[in-house]
Amino acid sequence: FLATGLNFFDALSAVPAAIEKGAAILLTDGSSQAPETAAYLAQHPGDTVYAIGGPLAAYGADPSAIPVYGATLYDTSAAVASTFFPGASLYGAATSADFPDALGGGVYMATGGRLGPVLLVDPNSSTLWPSIATYLGTLADTTPGFVFGGPLAVPGDVLNALQAAVG
Repeated sequence: FLATGLNFFDALSAVPAAIEKGAAILLTDGSSQAPETAAYLAQHPGDTVYAIGGPLAAYGADPSAIPVYGATLYDTSAAVASTFFPGASLYGAATSADFPDALGGGVYMATGGRLGPVLLVDPNSSTLWPSIATYLGTLADTTPGFVFGGPLAVPGDVLNALQAAVG
């Protein structure tokens, strides 16, 4: 999995999928390939490579990779969920404001017999990004969710919107 190292959003969305596939998350310098990343890829020529993030991010660094991205960080989070976790039996949500909750949440969502995406949500909005709501709408209406972070990270109205969007 390739993701830009210039911010944390795309890599965080990829954590559960990378764990599930036993894959590494390699960082790019935005749309440029870091020499260390290029060297790793050269040493593993048969590996399937996913670019999490668009042409201005990881996909720009490796156009031969399988692109998984959307127009925004929320759309990319939804694209990762849709690509790697269609019909998931559980999901997680964490704030896009900072990385610790989503980092720990990503590991949680892919260990201990659990397997599902971590969706990034905007703590400053009372609604979900449309692509996040659309993804949640594809899940069974009894699908449980885990929220990583307290009410400042994922406010009550966002929590209500997550629950209402499922199914």
